[in-house]
Amino acid sequence: MKVLAIPDIHLPFTNWVKLQAVAKLALKLNVDRIIQLGDIIDGYSWSRFEKEVSHDAPDIEHKRVCENMKKMHRLFPEMDILVGNHDHRMIKSAKIGRLPTKHQNMIAPWNEFNFEGWAWHHKPLEIDKVVYMHGDFAPMKAIDKANLLGKSVVQGHTHQCYIEFVETLGHSVFGAEAGCLIDTSSVAFSYHKGLRKAVADKCMLIDNGHPMIISV
Repeated sequence: MKVLAIPDIHLPFTNWVKLQAVAKLALKLNVDRIIQLGDIIDGYSWSRFEKEVSHDAPDIEHKRVCENMKKMHRLFPEMDILVGNHDHRMIKSAKIGRLPTKHQNMIAPWNEFNFEGWAWHHKPLEIDKVVYMHGDFAPMKAIDKANLLGKSVVQGHTHQCYIEFVETLGHSVFGAEAGCLIDTSSVAFSYHKGLRKAVADKCMLIDNGHPMIISV
C-alpha cells in the first residue's frame, strides 16, 4: 500500500504552491491512502501568544479557513486527518470563555468540516504496522517513539523532515518526521523567526512500509 503523509499545513497560512504540487504528486503516484498529520488549521487568532496588530480579526481568519477547507477538499476528496494541537485552539478559547458545550461542538473542526470522504482521528492511526500521529502528546522524536512501540512511526508537529532507523524487539523500525507546508512568510509563523531549525517543506511517502522523503 502506498500512503502519502501530508505534514502540518496551518490553514489559512499554507504554502499553496507546495500543497498543490503534493496533490498532483498523489495522482501521479496513484497512492492508496492520504493522511494529513494534524495542524490542518493554525488557529492564530485563538493562540495564547501575543498577536501581531496587523493580523485579521478572528472572524476574518475563520472565514478564510472555511474557504481554504473547501479548496483543500477539492484537492484531496478522500483523506484521513489526525487532530493536532493547533486544531484545538478555538475549542480551548471557547472553554475558557465558558461557551456551552453544544456550541463548542459546532465549531470543532472535526464537526464543522466533516466533509464526505474525510475521516478525522483523535488517536494515532496504524496502517501496515506503521503508526501515524501528530506528535504533540509526547515531546519525543519519532525514532524514540518507534523504539518504545516496536513499530515504525511517522509524525508531524516538529516541522522537520528526516528518517532514522533502529533495531528493536528483534527487527528494524523507522521514525520519520514529515515536514511542514506552512507559508513561512506569514504572520502565524513569526514565532519561528530566530530559531535555529529551518522548516522542511516536504512530505512523506510510505510505500509498502518503506519510507521516502518527497520534495515538492
